[in-house]
Amino acid sequence: MLKDYIPTYNATVVDKLLKAGAVLMGKTNMDEFAMGSGSVNSLFGPVRSPWLYDFNNTNSSDWFICGGSSGGSAVAVATGASYFALGSDTGGSIRMPAAMCGVVGFKPTYSSVSRHGLISLVNSLDVPGVLAKTVDDVALIYSIIAGNDCMDSTSTRNELEKVKLDCENIKDLVVGIPKEYHVPGMSPEIIEAWNRTADIFENAGARVVQVSLPHTEYSMPCYQVLGAAEVASNMARFDGLEFGHRVEGDYTEKMYARSRSEGFNETVAGRILAGNYFLLKSNYEKYYEKAMKVRRLITDDFINVFSTKENLRVGGRSQTMKMSPSSVDILLTPAMVSPSPLYSEFNQRSNRHRTVEHDVCLQPVNLAGVPAVSVPVNLSQNGLPISMQLISAHFNDSTLLSAAKFLEQSASFPCFKFPDIV
Repeated sequence: MLKDYIPTYNATVVDKLLKAGAVLMGKTNMDEFAMGSGSVNSLFGPVRSPWLYDFNNTNSSDWFICGGSSGGSAVAVATGASYFALGSDTGGSIRMPAAMCGVVGFKPTYSSVSRHGLISLVNSLDVPGVLAKTVDDVALIYSIIAGNDCMDSTSTRNELEKVKLDCENIKDLVVGIPKEYHVPGMSPEIIEAWNRTADIFENAGARVVQVSLPHTEYSMPCYQVLGAAEVASNMARFDGLEFGHRVEGDYTEKMYARSRSEGFNETVAGRILAGNYFLLKSNYEKYYEKAMKVRRLITDDFINVFSTKENLRVGGRSQTMKMSPSSVDILLTPAMVSPSPLYSEFNQRSNRHRTVEHDVCLQPVNLAGVPAVSVPVNLSQNGLPISMQLISAHFNDSTLLSAAKFLEQSASFPCFKFPDIV
């Protein structure tokens, strides 16, 4: 739809970076309109993960996927093609490819970064975020792009505190392990890394406790209804008249239909169709309105867990902690249920099914608008990145990134290195 489209202005985050002295390298590939979890639904072809990639046989029909939708950004950072990259996170679209490619992926608090100029903005959940090799780099870029923007009505008017990474006070943190994130089908390697990461925090003096986010299981269907409804509404502007792909027709309606049927891939068209169904007068209350109510319950789960003072049980351990004198500061969860799959395996099921499987640990924070970051911690048995996710309360981005830096230092993850190429 936007193959030959050249934007007439920069996004606010880009202008801020250019003003700070950044050099714009170019655009990165991604799933069409940020709808996908593998970065394989692009007009320009799929994005391939560099991990275990056969550089001596670039015509191979199989490779490990890099995650989506901001897969090009993750690969650009992992391979050293760029110092950092931006992306949009609607349901894990930054943290997922970052996790699969072994880099740091940060989704800031909703409203802390301007969304003005985000070209794929078809969803109110979209948040611009940062991918980089280290937490220090992420914090640097975030400090530049964060802040109020009069061009974005959702932008916070609060004055944001400057990010200060402090790894010395980890012993003062209360780290929560949400029991609902132990989902069916989670790889034993992921569970082992999760337990090992919890031990890292506990051995540093932090209190590790089990917590509950009871409405987590309703997050994915809620997201699918709200996301599709907003896609259907916002994508109506791509009608072939003002900008984008246009196919001539005998009359206006035919021109609309032909332009949109050629301009959107199957995934995008499917979400538009579903969204229009949810927004029908007869279905609005049954689907959209109910989903909005569920979203509030999910948000309240996060608010409650960051202020709980109940007697909590240590996740995965036999002993019971005493009553916590403070709120839970950080949540620790896996980023993915498994390491990156091969393209041939990923392609066996529809994009919709793969999105549900891969976003299950990532998506709830988007409904709540809280900040989250994925940090690579180790390699799987066959040499693929495994990452953990840290989540914190609204506008607690500094504490979140400080905990992420501590984990990064403790894990000592080996960055990707190009193999010797014949």
